[in-house]
Amino acid sequence: NETMTDEELVRNIVDDEDALKELMYRYRPIIYDIIHQSYNIGGDYLLDVDDLLQEGYLALYQAAKTYRQNENTRFITYAYTVIKRKIKKQTVSINNIYLVVTRGVLKKYTIVQMNCATNLKSNRS
Repeated sequence: NETMTDEELVRNIVDDEDALKELMYRYRPIIYDIIHQSYNIGGDYLLDVDDLLQEGYLALYQAAKTYRQNENTRFITYAYTVIKRKIKKQTVSINNIYLVVTRGVLKKYTIVQMNCATNLKSNRS
């Protein structure tokens, strides 16, 4: 499986559990990169990184199941988009407020713009 392309792994994902494991291994750094680029606020994460990683893996599996090779899009491009959207959805709370424990201090953040997690306003309360 290590020598197979991503597209070959995706074709085998239904019948070969090792294909899914290999995809997860390959895409773990990409998922972490998406989490870090998009949702790391001054060294602090809004949500638990392990939870976001699991959401990334679910999105990767969804991407593998829905990918159509004949549309001239590489799997990595398609998967990146699906994963980024899934993780972004996880950062939106019902009332747009996040409570974050940072270095033992409880901070409250309010979403100012929903499309960019870096536009958070800290409310000291």
